[in-house]
Amino acid sequence: MQSIINHINKYRKAHGLRPVRANAALNGLAQDRANQLVRADKLSHRPQHWNHYPANIPAGGKNVLQAWSDYSDALLVKLWYESPGHRKIMLDPRVKCIGVGVAINSEGKLYAVQNYGR
Repeated sequence: MQSIINHINKYRKAHGLRPVRANAALNGLAQDRANQLVRADKLSHRPQHWNHYPANIPAGGKNVLQAWSDYSDALLVKLWYESPGHRKIMLDPRVKCIGVGVAINSEGKLYAVQNYGR
């Protein structure tokens, strides 16, 4: 997961933004959602995701992505970056921390989740 965060921070730095840091609670939340997506084998957002955040972390945005297990971390982040809505969340200057989760099904379908905290 740290590799994904490092790639996110490269984009943030290029835009003059401070880096985000990994947060264990948000990592758990993102991983839980990635695992749910693998079980459902369907990409979807967690309804009212902000209700699942720890009380001490103001909710930022979240991003989800379905790709393939042979995609590099750099490519996953590039796909988020190239999508205007995902890029807006990734480059939100108010976010301070992030959780990342990745799960892969038996067919090689990869589900990735980002949860940002402010």
